[in-house]
Amino acid sequence: MLSFDVRDKDDKNDKVNYVVETNNLCVSYGKNQILKDFSCRFPVNQIIGIVGANGSGKSTLVKALMRIVPIEKGKILIFGEENIRKIRQRIAYLPQRNNVDWDFPASVLDVVLMGFYKQVPWYKPFRKKHKALALSYLEKVQMVDFANKHISELSGGQQQRVFLARAFAQEPDLLILDEPLVGVDAYTEKIIVELLQELKKQGKSILMIHHHVETFKDYFDYLLMLKDGKKVAFGKTEDIFNDETLYQVFGFRQITL
Repeated sequence: MLSFDVRDKDDKNDKVNYVVETNNLCVSYGKNQILKDFSCRFPVNQIIGIVGANGSGKSTLVKALMRIVPIEKGKILIFGEENIRKIRQRIAYLPQRNNVDWDFPASVLDVVLMGFYKQVPWYKPFRKKHKALALSYLEKVQMVDFANKHISELSGGQQQRVFLARAFAQEPDLLILDEPLVGVDAYTEKIIVELLQELKKQGKSILMIHHHVETFKDYFDYLLMLKDGKKVAFGKTEDIFNDETLYQVFGFRQITL
């Protein structure tokens, strides 16, 4: 992991480990530049919210971290490594629901078993221990009773829980989530947030795109606030989430939380 001597100019004596570092990152879609000289350091073992209005560059950022979209210029380090192939197995990525083919012929149990790809080559069958583990992860997200159902038969919230179970099966050190709470009911949201807190207690790091302003303080240790592909603010939620940054990013003040 990366280890730096300073967090920022005002905190020179505080050493912090960083799970992700970006330096002057630029990403464009055609002639449209989405991320503009974006630099940030994400501390390890924290739940970090990536927030901003639509079109602010949130999904583009996480896709760039995963190398799903090409990088125009700049550098990304994850666990101190620039070559993502060397550390890909340490990362679990959950895309937005609308980027998933829900008609793919797979049962709920099959989807979770896919999380063991780094342990079981594609040409070998899963063993009993993997199926038992997959069922235990489904138990964690309260979906074990749906193990034999086709993934397309589930509600949006149930599908999110299944994909979170698959992420657990990967045993990642870094979990990157692109709006996992969109379209889920309050019960499912509570389950997901509690599981993320459990992962943090196990020493994991979580980056999560989220848009419900009223829950920022409850869910995140740190916030990255974006606008028009640029960093407006980054730091501990209690330090940077206020009327001023709220207005800069979303265009309104008056936090009544």
